[in-house]
Amino acid sequence: PGIDPTIEQSVCELFFTTKEQGTGIGLSVAKIVAQSHGGWFRLSNRPDGGACACLSIPIIEDAILQNIIKPPGAGSWEPAGYEE
Repeated sequence: PGIDPTIEQSVCELFFTTKEQGTGIGLSVAKIVAQSHGGWFRLSNRPDGGACACLSIPIIEDAILQNIIKPPGAGSWEPAGYEE
């Protein structure tokens, strides 16, 4: 069903949870970690249902662009010149 629009602005707040046994730290920690690295974390509803979580950490993007590490799907996250 995605994210309920009535709580959409609160889901990344520390200790916010809709679960009886939830702690409310997961999404807020993801957002804090991304921001501390100059990136961002966003949640959105998908048009066909469900939610989408997007995380961007520029330090990793910069390393891929500079060919320091391999991008996702290109094998392991070893340095680009690494040979096994």
